[in-house]
Amino acid sequence: MADIREILAALSPEDRAIYTQHRNEIRRSYMVAHNETMGMEKWAEADDMFLDYVDITLALLYDRAGRMMATKDLVGDDKANIEAKINTADENLKKVDVAVATMKSSNSGWSNGVAK
Repeated sequence: MADIREILAALSPEDRAIYTQHRNEIRRSYMVAHNETMGMEKWAEADDMFLDYVDITLALLYDRAGRMMATKDLVGDDKANIEAKINTADENLKKVDVAVATMKSSNSGWSNGVAK
């Protein structure tokens, strides 16, 4: 993945300010939503990848608009790779959740989350 410093360096000062503002708003919104729905203790690798995906998607918007001033491709195929990794990580988390639910249902001591 492109280094965020390279992406920011390829933007004009005005675009850099707007990019940073939107990046921070999206990240903050996702973290608040995650915390309120699952709690931060359930933060997973897929969540980090999603935030990387946000960075790349925003960079692609600027690139598509012709506002990236870089001599090399900063984004490349990272977007597709991260999407695939997020989907794989999400599938793995679902499998773990099913396994934990199965264990809890077969062990009455786990049913309420408190060991008996």
